[in-house]
Amino acid sequence: MSEKTAGNTVGTKISRNQEIWESLYISAQSYLNQHLMKMVNSSKQEEESKVTQGTKGRVQAGKK
Repeated sequence: MSEKTAGNTVGTKISRNQEIWESLYISAQSYLNQHLMKMVNSSKQEEESKVTQGTKGRVQAGKK
């Protein structure tokens, strides 16, 4: 009981540990950056496929 009143619980120690919060922040940023890069790359691939499909359609139309 005396430990809890003094603020020495495990949860309190963790919540006051700056290194844990910094590591958690860095991990979250890394996770978000990975997913943003996947989204950007997939949208670029979609745009590239639309461009190549559009040029194929024009080439085929010109052959007729």
